[in-house]
Amino acid sequence: MPDKTTEPAMQVIDLRPPDDGILAQMLRLGLRFDHSDDGSSQSWIDPERQLRADFAGVDAETVVFTDLQTRLCTEVPAANLPRISDIITWQSAQGSED
Repeated sequence: MPDKTTEPAMQVIDLRPPDDGILAQMLRLGLRFDHSDDGSSQSWIDPERQLRADFAGVDAETVVFTDLQTRLCTEVPAANLPRISDIITWQSAQGSED
């Protein structure tokens, strides 16, 4: 029978992003990771709202939000992300008028 005192202690792996980072803000706003073209830039999407967010990397200074139906976009400083409560797109506005 193995000696239980030599077994390593159980560990927990925490894969959550830092609360103050861009990744946590994307999740809070309802987006999910979609793809990376070069390994550092990232595209996140919310398919229901037809919304995409693009940024150069987790240390990016800005995020570009694009309405995928109208192709209208806006660039937001990463420091302002915590102050954004919602992002309205053509698609999301259609559902709210019922």
